[in-house]
Amino acid sequence: MAIFTPGLSRSQILHDINRNSIISTRVQTALGEVTQATNSLAVKAHDVNNNRDLDTLRSLYHQLDIDPTKPPHITWHSLERVRPFVRDSNDDSLEVSAAVDSFGALIAVDAWANSVIYATLVLKSQLAYWESINSTTLSRLLYYVQTIPNRLLRFTGRVYQLATDWTSLGEVAKKVIHQDFSQINRVALALQPKDAWHRVRQVIKLPLVIASADLRRRIHDIETKIDHNTDIIDKIIKINDFSDTNEVLATVEPLLDINNPSPMQSNRVLQVVDDVEDYRYSLPSELQVTGQLPFLQRWWPVLLVLVWYGPKTSKTLQENWDSIVHWVKHNLVDTTVGFFRNWVVEPLNNMFSILRQDNDLSITSRDSLKSDMTSLERMLLDYAHDENISVTPEQIHQDILKGDMTMVMSKYEQEIRTPIKSLMKGDLVRSLLIQIQRSKVDGAIAINGIDKLIKSQQLLFGLVSVSPSVFILYKLWGWIFRSKPLMIDGKQLNVMCLRSLNAIESYLVQASTGEFCEGDLLVEVINLIIISKPFIPAQLVSQYVNDLNEISNPSYSIETKLRLVQKVWNMYGPYFR
Repeated sequence: MAIFTPGLSRSQILHDINRNSIISTRVQTALGEVTQATNSLAVKAHDVNNNRDLDTLRSLYHQLDIDPTKPPHITWHSLERVRPFVRDSNDDSLEVSAAVDSFGALIAVDAWANSVIYATLVLKSQLAYWESINSTTLSRLLYYVQTIPNRLLRFTGRVYQLATDWTSLGEVAKKVIHQDFSQINRVALALQPKDAWHRVRQVIKLPLVIASADLRRRIHDIETKIDHNTDIIDKIIKINDFSDTNEVLATVEPLLDINNPSPMQSNRVLQVVDDVEDYRYSLPSELQVTGQLPFLQRWWPVLLVLVWYGPKTSKTLQENWDSIVHWVKHNLVDTTVGFFRNWVVEPLNNMFSILRQDNDLSITSRDSLKSDMTSLERMLLDYAHDENISVTPEQIHQDILKGDMTMVMSKYEQEIRTPIKSLMKGDLVRSLLIQIQRSKVDGAIAINGIDKLIKSQQLLFGLVSVSPSVFILYKLWGWIFRSKPLMIDGKQLNVMCLRSLNAIESYLVQASTGEFCEGDLLVEVINLIIISKPFIPAQLVSQYVNDLNEISNPSYSIETKLRLVQKVWNMYGPYFR
């Protein structure tokens, strides 16, 4: 759980803490003052040819990478490098020894404060992790299954320690079980109905009850450690003058449980340096205790299933490999290829052909209407000639275009009065055939009109045919590549940012009522700066960090800080939603 935000290592997080902590800022200011005083000591030692003091200061500057013309910069290794000088400072002059002690005390308190802040940030991440597990029934049940082996080992160990002989194992086991279960929630057990149905329900819910009790204990332990760390940070923030080594030591020693400090300042500083160094190197193991379960403990159910069913499943896969490949090819590969080829590529090609004015789309042959009309004109012209009707070819052509068949219909009306006679003469059949040809021409004209309408809307039909496939591809592309909420250890990062910003405002609101811990506020501000990095645009990062750091400035009033929080909500809140 040391890495609680994406892409950041422990050193990067410590760098962000050092850059944004008000403690580091004040320590840097005090180091600048100490450096100026030490520069004067170096000049004085050079003037009086005090080579011992001059060599000590020169070596100190070299080891700490201090440029006399620039503000000093503390690194992770500064504490290790200053320790030999603090240890041997009793051999130097009083002024040089005091300067070395000042460097050692300031570097130690800065390193310790940054380490405590780092530990608190990790603990907050762990707290969110365990709270998310405790929030759902499925997560609690999974946690119970994961911890079964450890519970059995602890139970067996307790029974073995309490049992006097083999015959007493059963009684001891019952006693241990009763003690463990009665400690889970004694009030709930006392108020529980005693009928059989409720006892059965109690047994069924027992795994969840055990897991909930264990998770609440973990959460309580983490919250206790967070409160302890923020109290340490709060006391360090309230140091009035960091350049006063005695005040720094007087504040830090009780926090490090140094009950009997040495009367010599150098020894006191050395003790603080050693304790801080021990704390830094023991920190990873301490954080691991409250972190996630070990890998094997988390994944043993999955590994057990793989060991139990893996060989048989592998053999089955090997024996049916060809069928599996065929199924995948037929149902996935061929379906996907067919979809792209028939419903994406081909409709797009048709639409592009339309845009290139390729008018192949048609429901009639090109010269069908012309040939039918020409045939009808010849039939009417022959009919008029045989019936001695005076008419010109141009008149017949115009009548056909208008749909006027008066010449034939008037004769047809006379013929149907004597249908048998007209049928025997053949005139009635001829009239009927002419009307059939006329109906064919009318149908061809109607179809030709529809054909023209279709040709005028070819682009629309092309777009309609390609729209479903393009819509499906668009939705699929959006589902795959759209920005999804960032998740870290099962926690949604933007929700964590909103909770952190809300916590900052809550601390300040509580401060207006009296109780206020600067340590809580500083840790929450640094936490928000670190976890919100993926959301804030690069152009606003500098202004955003400055606005948040102003909130943790002790010189501002609570009202001013609340206004700054409101500014952050208004300016940067939308990036977290």
